[in-house]
Amino acid sequence: MLAERLPAGDDRRRLRRLAVGVDGGGRRGRDLAWLTTVVGDGLDVAGAMPPGSPRWITSEALAWAVARVVTVGAGSRPPGGDRSAGATPLVERLIGVITPAAEAAASGDASAISCLLVAAALLPGNDRCRRFEAQAREALEADIDRLATADGAIGPVGADSAARVAGVARWAAVLDAVVAAGGDPPWSGRSRARFRAAGETALMLLGPGGEWPGADRRAIGALLAAIERDGGRRARDTARQMRRGPGDDARLLRRERGLAEGCQAVIRSGWDAADVRVFIDWRAASPWLEVAVGRRCLVGGPWSVQATVGGVPLATDGPWRMSSCEPCRHGTFLEVVQPLVGGGEIQRQIVVMAADRVVLLADALILPAAAGVLAYEGHLSLPDGVTVTAPAETRERLLGDGRPRCAVLPLALGEWTAAGGPGSFTAAAGATGGGLHLRQVGAGQRIYAPLWIDCDPRRSRGPLTWRQLTVADTRRILDRHEAAGFRVQAGLDQWLVYRALDEPRNRTLLGCNVACEFVLGRIKPRGRVGRSIEIE
Repeated sequence: MLAERLPAGDDRRRLRRLAVGVDGGGRRGRDLAWLTTVVGDGLDVAGAMPPGSPRWITSEALAWAVARVVTVGAGSRPPGGDRSAGATPLVERLIGVITPAAEAAASGDASAISCLLVAAALLPGNDRCRRFEAQAREALEADIDRLATADGAIGPVGADSAARVAGVARWAAVLDAVVAAGGDPPWSGRSRARFRAAGETALMLLGPGGEWPGADRRAIGALLAAIERDGGRRARDTARQMRRGPGDDARLLRRERGLAEGCQAVIRSGWDAADVRVFIDWRAASPWLEVAVGRRCLVGGPWSVQATVGGVPLATDGPWRMSSCEPCRHGTFLEVVQPLVGGGEIQRQIVVMAADRVVLLADALILPAAAGVLAYEGHLSLPDGVTVTAPAETRERLLGDGRPRCAVLPLALGEWTAAGGPGSFTAAAGATGGGLHLRQVGAGQRIYAPLWIDCDPRRSRGPLTWRQLTVADTRRILDRHEAAGFRVQAGLDQWLVYRALDEPRNRTLLGCNVACEFVLGRIKPRGRVGRSIEIE
């Protein structure tokens, strides 16, 4: 296993040669002499490896080989007994090689931490190894505290989900290595609780079969195995399904995970091969957003917003905070808000319709007053490899990987490009300078800027249209800064979206009475609206 973590070359061949001796050699005198020579040569090489090389992976493998030599020399077989009894020169040489790993471990080097803990588990009678163990445990717990919160938020600000999952997977790999060496789990109750919570968040981010572009499949395997061994009941069932195939979704983790303390949320449409996953981290001024379908990430990067009044930018007055996270059997509604200087706020909505595989991303810009033209600009980043198709006559954009995978509709703008009007919606491929850019202009003190993302490619190939609806209040047609309503059609399916921008009260659109702040539902064949998500 350790040899496979190295690139092809002399280092990998050397570890494979060691594995032959550790697995089956050393039972007779000449085999023990051969293994001792090979291990000695390996220690010479490992001690001369420069920083940045796979020194600690090599040293961990050598710890196994040294323990084997000591065990065979003592006439016993692993894993029983104290394999460091009667320390040999090889043990002292090994300790000399791994001593610098303590400094690397303090900086969070997972391979150095694993090397020290494995050596301590294999040679438990050596005092210096026990000191290494204490240092490595402290470094591992510090790394977990730095990158995981108590409620399960993971990763540094600005990292993609693959990097966040990789951080949790490297902790799982350390646990796997230590347990295989016969040691105890390398963390205290607090760190164990954080690891379990972080493991559940990592599961929520993984694609079908536990896969994710850019993630190390071997590390993901260690993560799933660690959760199966030490996770909660639902987490264990979820990890088991990812490893072994479909199961009962009722026994799995919930589809949504809103982490107010860690300023993150993960929302899924389900656990099948074509599920939709939305991840948002709002610790930065421009929250990190990802929208993934199956094994493909179609939207990924900062979700920025800029608002102006009369050409003067509006300044923010604090960080984003979670306002609400409302799950129901049809989907999930999440809202985060950011205050503005002088009053008002940006209300950001993320809505996932589970069965329909639809994502609604919307910003509502709410000001107490506006002395001038109110303008909104929002930008969604696209990862490398995502292609953009722009129809000639209409404003929707199709995202994919060579062929369309989802359709993005700017609901508040007219469908037809020839209609013109204030505002624009542009898209360009590429992680550098690319993305979806939405611009809207309003005449009042409020703007609602929604993007409808249909993640069912089969439906997107059918008829696609949308219209802004008239909203009435006691027979008075409301202005767009008071309330907004839309009808969306894809194929034979139709939906209604409504958002009150002032105080909610009884209103009518498309023959449907609403008295709440937000409604998203399906329009049924006879025109009746089934309210899938309704927020008071």
